[in-house]
Amino acid sequence: MSNFIHALSDRVFEYKPYFAIVGIAINIFHLLVLTRKSMCSNSVNVIMIGIGLCDILNLSFFIYDKFMPNQNDCPSQTDNISALLGASVYTAREILRRLSSWLDVLLAFVRYLIIGNSLNPKFEKVSKPLFGIAVMTMAVLISTAISMTYWTQVSYTEATPWAPGCGATQNVIQPKPYITTQVLYVVDGFLRILPSGVLPLLAFLLIRELRTAKIARRRMSFTSTKKESTETDHTTKIVILMTICCMTAEVPLGIVYIGQGIETSAGFQAMANDLISIFGIFVALNAISHCFICFAVSSQYRKSSKEILYCFKKKETIQVHEIHDKHSF
Repeated sequence: MSNFIHALSDRVFEYKPYFAIVGIAINIFHLLVLTRKSMCSNSVNVIMIGIGLCDILNLSFFIYDKFMPNQNDCPSQTDNISALLGASVYTAREILRRLSSWLDVLLAFVRYLIIGNSLNPKFEKVSKPLFGIAVMTMAVLISTAISMTYWTQVSYTEATPWAPGCGATQNVIQPKPYITTQVLYVVDGFLRILPSGVLPLLAFLLIRELRTAKIARRRMSFTSTKKESTETDHTTKIVILMTICCMTAEVPLGIVYIGQGIETSAGFQAMANDLISIFGIFVALNAISHCFICFAVSSQYRKSSKEILYCFKKKETIQVHEIHDKHSF
């Protein structure tokens, strides 16, 4: 079984960069739509912008893994720089991977607060764009603090002394034998698993609130127009679908993380790392799905998408006319 999983991991590793390139292109267009003035009117869309940025950066790491060369057997000064670069990329990957799942949870939770307290004026600020920015900033700071705390517990030491013909020493990053490091592993592992348990609950609560809101509007139809009610339902449906898609990416990873905490043998840890690499394809598919979900559900998103495409088409038409005018003289 382990050999099959390892072979599958190698195969997935070869194709993940192509998924990443497609995902990055789609998410760039996704961000162009979300960052339009008409779309940045609520905290949910602001958080979706943060998720889109995380998706682009997380997908770029798949390309980095594919094309960044490994250190060779005879280390050089360049290899030492590559080791430090690799440590920096690893830190950024951990911060953004953690942050991406947190933002998915926060997106669902914020939407739940909005529709669950729509008649409470105290919760009106929750729907404001500034609240979304504040939530994202707090999540970035906490995720960064966790990773930076880990790096205070490691040291950069010489592993291979200089030898003739090799030209340089080889340095490695090693954890210090502090109990704090173990505590950090436990806390970080729990935070990785947490979205896997919270997302299904939030999806259930959002579906329930959506049904409750529909019943309430039927009884109080005079309080809002049909268009406003439809847009509210569409936003909630987008969040529910994104939450379900995120579950498909996070729940398998959460199960593997739990397994890594229970079984610490070298063979199982190697198999778990292969599984994490395989499940990375679900992360890529989840990132790609966000744009299509918004386009399929939201009429406002479709309208903004058409406006962007029209702008590109208009620029191309202007350029063609300019070239034609030049040749006419």
